[in-house]
Amino acid sequence: MVITENQKKILKRLLSPAPEPENALSYHKLSGFLYGIAITPDLLAPHEWIPIILAETMPKSASKEQTQEMQACLVEVHNTLRSAFLHDDLLFPFDIFSTNLGIYNSIIAWTFGFEMALSLRPDMPAGQLRSLGYRDALAEAGLPFDAALLEHVDFDQP
Repeated sequence: MVITENQKKILKRLLSPAPEPENALSYHKLSGFLYGIAITPDLLAPHEWIPIILAETMPKSASKEQTQEMQACLVEVHNTLRSAFLHDDLLFPFDIFSTNLGIYNSIIAWTFGFEMALSLRPDMPAGQLRSLGYRDALAEAGLPFDAALLEHVDFDQP
């Protein structure tokens, strides 16, 4: 796993007081979003994606320190993921062979965040997406990508 346990704890703690938890990013959605940002062929500046995360997760009553801590952690995780990607060392963060049924909800939530990040560059040619190996990796893992399936998924399941 590229995201450290400490980073994971910070992100989960900062996600917990979201103003509308049912509409906020879960940890897995956020993780997928950060992976998607990291692999985007053209580098996205933090000012393009951090406000999206903060708008979804930070309560209006968040202190300046909480907001700064979240931003610092997001940039640190992004830099770590981007570096791993550039060094061909970025791995899918789930054990797809696990028999734990709960993992599939986590994977689908992660995929939702991943797609959200890629949608920031809708003009990216499909060939570039295929070259990232994203859809092939999902197919190889035996994960269906059918939008109708998303209607039945509880994204807030751990």
